[in-house]
Amino acid sequence: MAKQIVWVVKAKNELISILRNWFNRKKSKTFSIKLNKLFEEQIKLVSEFPNISRKTDIKNVRVIVIQKYLVYFEIQGNILYILSIRHGRRNKRI
Repeated sequence: MAKQIVWVVKAKNELISILRNWFNRKKSKTFSIKLNKLFEEQIKLVSEFPNISRKTDIKNVRVIVIQKYLVYFEIQGNILYILSIRHGRRNKRI
């Protein structure tokens, strides 16, 4: 069953920063748009099938990998909270 997806402010700001960074590097919106769509599709998929993600050391927090990015989330009832997005090479602090 699909869950409602809620982005916490920190995660939304991290996504915007990632997309802006790619826009600035490529000088084109094309890749940023494709990457954003990929995030949307994968997060929707995990909202329907949360067990495709991995558990973390933090209770109730799970992670999925989207390209080179780690998306941390938590499920509370019928709501999936997107907590943080990190590049795979960055520290894993959320």
